[in-house]
This record gives sequence, C-alpha cells and structure tokens, in this order.
Amino acid sequence: MKKTIIIIAAAFICMSAAAQTPAALVAAVKNAQKNTRWAVYTIKRTDTLMTGDIRSMSGNVFMKPDANDSVLGFQFRAALDGDYHEKIYDGHLGYLIDHNHKTFTSVPDADRINYLIFGGGAGWLVMPDLIKVDTAKAIGFELTKDNNNYYLKIKYADFKPEDVTRRYKILTINRKSMLPAAMRSHQETLGKVQDLYYHIEDIRVNGSGDA
Repeated sequence: MKKTIIIIAAAFICMSAAAQTPAALVAAVKNAQKNTRWAVYTIKRTDTLMTGDIRSMSGNVFMKPDANDSVLGFQFRAALDGDYHEKIYDGHLGYLIDHNHKTFTSVPDADRINYLIFGGGAGWLVMPDLIKVDTAKAIGFELTKDNNNYYLKIKYADFKPEDVTRRYKILTINRKSMLPAAMRSHQETLGKVQDLYYHIEDIRVNGSGDA
C-alpha cells in the first residue's frame, strides 16, 4: 500500500512538473481557446513609442473564433471609448463604421483586412492572442508565475538589417481561465524602445446564448 502511494505521488509530481513547461502551458491555453465560443472585453492599451511619447486608449471588443477564416482565424467588433467609429470583421468582409454620419465602408480585400487591426483606431484594441495564441518564429521561452497568473515570455530573433533588438512578447495568462489577460510586445531599434501593452480589465466568455 505504501509503495502504491509513493508511486502515485511520484506520478503526480511528474505531471505537475510537466505542466510548468512553456510547451505544456501553450497547449493548455490552446485547449481553453478551443472551448471559447466568444469573448467580450474592455481593454486598455498603453504604448511607449520610439519618440518617448506615451499613447493610451481604451474601449470594448467582441471576438469570436472562426476556423473557416484563413485571414485572421477570428471575427471581431471593436470600438474606442469616446469615438464614433467602429471596426468589424465578419470572417468575410471588413467594415469601417461611422456612427456619426451613419455610413460604412466595406473592406473586401484580404490584404487590407490586417489593416483593420494594425492601421489604427479601434482595431488597435484587438488582442489576437486571446483567441488564437501565436508562438510562431519564437526562438526561446521563459515562464514565471504567481498566485493568479502565468507569465510567458516569448523571445524573437533580432532583425539586424534595421538594428532591431530585444524583441519579445509577454503573455499574462489567467490561471483560472487559462486565457491571456494581458500582452506586452517589446522591441528596441537603435536603442529606442517601442513597447505596446494590452491589459484586459473586464471579460465575459461564452455564457448563455450568443453574444
């Protein structure tokens, strides 16, 4: 009996140790994302720009996984606080909504869909890693934790042609939901820092009915 208890305890220790590896953590996040039908969140983004200026914004985002979409892999609707513009992607078309003038512009070109996110405005509030964690092109990982979160640092190679160094992303992963709750993207160009920090302040995932 004592030997059996020791074997079970040893197995539990091995499983716990395995769960602490970056690969095991990423697998757990992806599993949680598979069970995510939709998420609605309020978010604050704070950017440190290469000029030394600080840029802050906040707003609301709806995200929904879309396995049939080859462009982003998810749908979204995003709105900045205090702004009358909204950005939407339904898995087929992108839309730029102007609530003030009650008009919209469609974006059918797949090459321009990414502009909805990276081209400014409400799209800057979309945090793709919440729905689709991305570790592509990583050259290394560091994992730490506290009582509430895991912190996964994902390192990337320097981009020498433009002297871009210290490239990394840090995902803050909630230990209860196993979903990213914050993301920091960092790089330095000729010694000048660019640091983009997304922090989800409130989130609702799944629930009854559709969002």
